[in-house]
Parts: sequence; C-alpha cells; structure tokens
Amino acid sequence: MGFSVSASAAIIFISFLIAASTLYTAWDNTYTAVQAAREDWYNLKLSWVHSRVEIVSITSDGVNVTVDYINNGTTLSARHLDIFRDGVYSSTLDEDYLLPGEVNGIVHSDVSDGDHVFEYVFDNGCILRFNFTKSGTSVTLNSQQWYCPTEVG
Repeated sequence: MGFSVSASAAIIFISFLIAASTLYTAWDNTYTAVQAAREDWYNLKLSWVHSRVEIVSITSDGVNVTVDYINNGTTLSARHLDIFRDGVYSSTLDEDYLLPGEVNGIVHSDVSDGDHVFEYVFDNGCILRFNFTKSGTSVTLNSQQWYCPTEVG
C-alpha cells in the first residue's frame, strides 16, 4: 500500500468531518427555531389567559359614537387593532400598547340610529365584541363579550 491509500483515507475522513459539521449546524439551527416557536406559542397562550378588555362607557353626540374601554389584564400590543362594525371591516388603529388599567377611547363616525354590533380584534387574537342601541344622543350597551381563541387539535 502506497501513498494513494493513505491519501484517499484522509480525504474520506475529512469528508466525514465536513458532513458531520454541516449536519450539526443544520440540526442546531432547527432546534433553536423550534424552541423559539415553542416559547412564542407559550407566551401567546399566557396572553390569552391573562388579558381582559371591557367597555367603560359609550357616548354619542348624535352622529359619532365614542367607545371608552379599559384593559383589566396584562399589557397588550395594539399595533394592529382591527375594528369591525356590524360585521364589516372598518379600520385598523395604530396604537402601541394597552397598559393595565389604562382607559382608551375610539371615536366611530357616522353611526346611524338602531342596533349595532362592534368587534375589536387585538394582536393576540382576542376579541372584544359588544352590541349597543343608539337613538339620537342616547346609547345603551346591551351586552359585551371577551373571548380568545382556543387550541385547534
């Protein structure tokens, strides 16, 4: 056996080392991504359990309706607070955060007299749904519900 056998054995050994390091890097990146996704999922579930938003008051000036609500749970991100008016997408508010105990108000323009159902959908998927009756400047809150998604499985 000459030099060619030793050289080919060295080449094969180095190839195995390169393959092993590539596989380890891929495995480590995948494991890190899975752990980060799991942590995000648990944080989302915690935000579902510990969040609660309620209506404080609803007032009207005859045309516009102002809805004041309070965050009675943990801090919520409201970067994209989606609003649905009577089942139709209305707008997105660009707020930063809703702090615990903080009261915020949203003015809805051109609300007609009658029964209405509004939904505020927060970043974590939780929804504040409420219905009210408006008659001139009088507004009566009929009901409100706060609910968050449950696991699909």
